Amino acid sequence: MKHLSMFLLISILTTPLLAQEHETLFGSDADHGGYGAVSVRFTSIQNTDAVLVGGYGGWLIDHRLMLGIGGFGLVTDVRARPEAQELYGWNNEPLYLNLGYGGFMMEYTIAPSDLVHITVQALIGGGGVQYREDWFDHDDGWYDDSRRHGGTDALFVIEPAASVEVNVTPWFRASAGASYRHISGIDELRGIENDDLKGLSGQLTLWDQRGSRVIRGNVLAIPVEQTLLYVEPIYLQAETAAYPELRLVAVMHDDQLSYAETFDKALEGLLGETVARPAALPSGAKLSTRELVRKADEAFTGYLEALGAKRYQEASGALERLESALQDLSSQLGADAALPPTP
Repeated sequence: MKHLSMFLLISILTTPLLAQEHETLFGSDADHGGYGAVSVRFTSIQNTDAVLVGGYGGWLIDHRLMLGIGGFGLVTDVRARPEAQELYGWNNEPLYLNLGYGGFMMEYTIAPSDLVHITVQALIGGGGVQYREDWFDHDDGWYDDSRRHGGTDALFVIEPAASVEVNVTPWFRASAGASYRHISGIDELRGIENDDLKGLSGQLTLWDQRGSRVIRGNVLAIPVEQTLLYVEPIYLQAETAAYPELRLVAVMHDDQLSYAETFDKALEGLLGETVARPAALPSGAKLSTRELVRKADEAFTGYLEALGAKRYQEASGALERLESALQDLSSQLGADAALPPTP
């Protein structure tokens, strides 16, 4: 029952611990994957409450930097001014604004592994604004009679934004924030100016990321004197990579758990100050404690490489060397050992 509890403990802890593993932004260990988001923005256009709906997507680097494209469109009715109604209207039907824009988007996430964190983004691009008629309800059902009037006026847009984001799952996030829409270039349509489309927006965003998945390796139960030492490698498999990459190694003994990027660091974390403390070699010892840890790490690395290449006899020999190194380490530590016998 005690060993089962330890196994459940590592099952619960290793996945969120892996999610916190982040190297440098453009380092070789950075994770890459596709990114997609749906966003709703609540704003004011021409002194009328309005809603913009859109989305954006691109390539996400190390869960921090997103480079991609995005776009938004006006989905609520904003009446044209009387000047435009008189100039462009037809048959006394009311005119409404059509607005759409999009372009290049860049987003940066601060501390993405934290439950709640900050994101900043910017959209730079263009779009257009025009007048249209309304939807009509006839006996034979709804149809779009949204004829355009006055042509389309092109515009340039810059929209910076900031949001507070929550990690709902490892691949799904929700955020709320604000943006400011700066518009320029409108000079053809009558009855509308750049300032009519500028303004603050409150935004709600839901996004999903794909591109990599966590793979848990086989748990090794290694006998060390009268106890068992549990070792589990954790991998990350990117959709664009042919093979998974080792990202975390968890080591357990009794009620102690240590994890690190490599086996030797995880083992040193389990042993604590015993490894760091310089001491004379015990009588008859050929290797220092740190050298034995390094020897165990080499055996563990050799085991994983041989197993991945399906050289099972070589993997078995590496596993025997790992057990032998751990036995020597436990014997050398003696009374101060971090691997005491289990009662």
